[in-house]
Amino acid sequence: MYEEKEVAFLIDPTDSVQVYEEAGKQVRGESAYEKGMKALASLGHVEQVNVIE
Repeated sequence: MYEEKEVAFLIDPTDSVQVYEEAGKQVRGESAYEKGMKALASLGHVEQVNVIE
C-alpha cells in the first residue's frame, strides 16, 4: 500500500526525524553557546548571578 502511494519512506525506520537529528548532532558538535550554557549550568546559583551581571 505505501509503495503504491509512493510514501514508503513513512515506515522506513532509517528515515526518521530522530535519525536525522542524531546525525546532525554528530556532524555539528557543540556550539559556543551550548558550551557556555553547560558551563553556566555547572555553577551554583550565586555564581550564575555574578556571571550574568
